[in-house]
Amino acid sequence: MVSSGKISMPGARDYEDRTSIAERLAQIRQLDGGGRSAEGSRGVLEEVLVAFRRQVPVSLASMGSALEARDYAAVGRWAHGLAGSAGALGGRALYRKCNALQTRAADGDAAGCRRLLGEVQQAADELIAHLVGIDPAPGS
Repeated sequence: MVSSGKISMPGARDYEDRTSIAERLAQIRQLDGGGRSAEGSRGVLEEVLVAFRRQVPVSLASMGSALEARDYAAVGRWAHGLAGSAGALGGRALYRKCNALQTRAADGDAAGCRRLLGEVQQAADELIAHLVGIDPAPGS
């Protein structure tokens, strides 16, 4: 469904992201001609998706540990890194949540960081769920 220029998907939050994600993935796919190489090795998009899926749990766990240790600078660094990865994939919701977490961490706001870490987790889960259905090499 499209309303006011945004795509509305049942059960999905804030997913004008779906258009952004599709656009970003198409751009990444173009870097290697569309998917798998002639030798059958992973293409750029597949590498990016695998790396992102591996990075997310490490980043979330590291942010949680840093928050428990009240190391707000580390929380901010991990949030910044995850925001960059999300932005590169067009995941606007995760990008925004990570930036908000980074701001709260810079302020030393423990309660705000805890709340936002949960929101970052949810946005990351939603982005990964969307990415799971992506074929890195359509037509192959």
